[in-house]
Formats: sequence, structure tokens, C-alpha cells
Amino acid sequence: MERACDLTVNGSMRFVNMDVYTPLYVTGSVTAQDLLCLMDCNLIVGGSLTIGGLLMTELTDGGMLVVHGATSAGAWLEAWDRGEVALLQDLEGRRLRLSDSPYDGQAEAEDAADALSPGLLDDGTEDLSDRLWKAALEGRPPAAPRDPAPGRDRRQR
Repeated sequence: MERACDLTVNGSMRFVNMDVYTPLYVTGSVTAQDLLCLMDCNLIVGGSLTIGGLLMTELTDGGMLVVHGATSAGAWLEAWDRGEVALLQDLEGRRLRLSDSPYDGQAEAEDAADALSPGLLDDGTEDLSDRLWKAALEGRPPAAPRDPAPGRDRRQR
């Protein structure tokens, strides 16, 4: 019997593929402070996905995030309505949307402007994912702290 292998990142993780469809299949669980899945990223998690801060998906049509186990994140920001996000169990955490997002799949999500750290949406000089990654690398949490509330949001795409 094969043993599942876990991936733990002590900090933030960014997985980006562009025009190269190289999947990352973690047979066990993935744990990180922040996770940015961008462009043609193909991340398949056989166990659970635990993100302490921000999970951001900004996927093209060729990108995917699949999680077979439980998924928890401080907040999940889906920046584009492209690619495939398949969370086989309910998401435990806040769900965010960009205020100018044109698609209806995020009608119940909170506006990211209220949840991201101040200044991350204000500066249009670089891509949002680049600003979030830079903040994570500098040790600044991309998501603003939130008062804990009873009964966390449990939504799935």
C-alpha cells in the first residue's frame, strides 16, 4: 500500500504555469500560509488543503485546482471565472470577489476591497497577483485580519 506524501510550506506558495501543462499531484495534504494558483497551474491535492491566510486562484482555461479532502483558508479570492476549481468538500473560510468582476458566480462572496490588506487593490502599476505575492514575500499578510465570528462561511463554487 502506497503512503500518501504531504507538502508543507513554511510561508507562502505560488504555483504558476504558462503554456506548459505540468501538473503537481500531491497524494497527501498541502499546508501553507498563502497559496496563489495562477495561469495554467494544475494542482491536484489527494488529501486536504489548509491555507492559513489567502488562497487566490487566477486560472486560464487550461488551469485547475482539485482538492479531494477538506479545504480551509482564511479567505479565497477567485480573480477570474476561468479554469476549473473543484473542491470536493465545502470550503471553510471567507469567499472574496473583485468588485468589478463581471460574472455571477460570486454573488454571495464578499468584496475583496474590504478583506485584503490596505493598498493592495489601490495601486494599478502591477498585476494584483504580483502585488499579493510581493506582500507575502515581505511578510505582510495579503488578507486583512478579521474578527473571529461564530460559524464560518462554508461555500463551494
